[in-house]
Amino acid sequence: LEHDSYRIYDPSLYSHCIVARKGHFFAVEFCDRETGDPLPVDILVSSLQECIDQADAAGPALALGYLTSDNRDIGAKSRQALIDAGDRQMEERLKIVESGAFLLCLDDEEPASREQ
Repeated sequence: LEHDSYRIYDPSLYSHCIVARKGHFFAVEFCDRETGDPLPVDILVSSLQECIDQADAAGPALALGYLTSDNRDIGAKSRQALIDAGDRQMEERLKIVESGAFLLCLDDEEPASREQ
């Protein structure tokens, strides 16, 4: 299984970040695809609010965050199991999450300890 490896995504093709909230993950564009310029703040705020609203209205989500919270070997096996059990769409969804320039977590819960 491929793990502990780097993947470099061309920023001219991937201009999104990942927004996480309550177990839901959203791809949000933060740059203009044609110019590479950052999007205006009001558009970014609107996009982030939409992520919050959708996650708050949705039911339980597939906990993809667990893939990175466990031992790397287990995470790699779990990722492959998701792909094997799913379809091409699951692999594409994982690629979207993995190709984001950064991840912004908008959860409103605070961890009670460092281990959380």
